[in-house]
Amino acid sequence: MLLLLYDFKYKTMNEKLKRIIGYAMYENDITKLELSEYMEMSYPTMLNKLKDPGTLKISEAERLCAILNLNLSEFLTNTNTDE
Repeated sequence: MLLLLYDFKYKTMNEKLKRIIGYAMYENDITKLELSEYMEMSYPTMLNKLKDPGTLKISEAERLCAILNLNLSEFLTNTNTDE
């Protein structure tokens, strides 16, 4: 039997951010549609931001972190996000 483990430290910045955002959405019970409404952006735009979080502006990252109860500094530097 093959056991696959997720090794967080070898993932790209975008992969880490996607995982952090997805987990925070799960923890806060927020759907993608709700998040787009809270972020005051269209649903297709929100989907693109979630697909490629590297395209988030600082102001958008700040708002996203406030909505998802994430620390902005840790989110932007990927510190203390080892789950």
